[in-house]
Amino acid sequence: MSIIHKSNNSIISKIKDTKYKLTLKDYNLYKNYWKDSIKNLNIIEKGYNDDEYIITFEAEEIISFKKLLKSKKYKLGYKQNETLFNYFKDSINSLEKDNRSNLMIILNDLFVINPRMAIPNFIYLNTKYFLPLDKDKVEINVPFMKNNLFLSPELINLDTIPSYVTKKSIYYSIGILISYATDAASFERKVNHEDIINNLDSIFKTKLYYAVIRCLNKNPNNRFLLYI
Repeated sequence: MSIIHKSNNSIISKIKDTKYKLTLKDYNLYKNYWKDSIKNLNIIEKGYNDDEYIITFEAEEIISFKKLLKSKKYKLGYKQNETLFNYFKDSINSLEKDNRSNLMIILNDLFVINPRMAIPNFIYLNTKYFLPLDKDKVEINVPFMKNNLFLSPELINLDTIPSYVTKKSIYYSIGILISYATDAASFERKVNHEDIINNLDSIFKTKLYYAVIRCLNKNPNNRFLLYI
């Protein structure tokens, strides 16, 4: 058995051929999130082993999101970007049922199951920055690197810890991710708000475009995570 990826509280491994294992050490803490994240897997077996929750499933292939993006010449198609957006929309809404919000997206922890399918499955495997919600606020009491590409303006401007940001901070991060995936080759490392919007030209005036624009509102109170 070979390990494909190991993060703070999860391990995804290849058992053999098309058989894989996902080990979750924090399944009970984020039960709604994980249930949503694995709902489309071809599960063979699942259950507890001591304090770990183990899912055995079948898939043709599992690769990193970075590898998928490279294989697509750094431009995901509309359907894949739509699927990526809806994955994060559903998983973040499920995470809120666990009374948690994700602070940021770390690209190295995003994986793709069955990447050669027209509609692959995405799964985000890092729960390190899943922080408790206090009403609609997230208390930030852990340090983080500000050179992460997928940070909201309020996180970039944060200068003290502990502090609070709105739970909608992650909405902005999802908007940046879709803009990046739409055309990563032209996405500069240091981007401003206008650059992020302009990078969406290839999906202009589509349902996905307007969904992303709702996430990228500079005013957190006016951000919405919707696909309508």
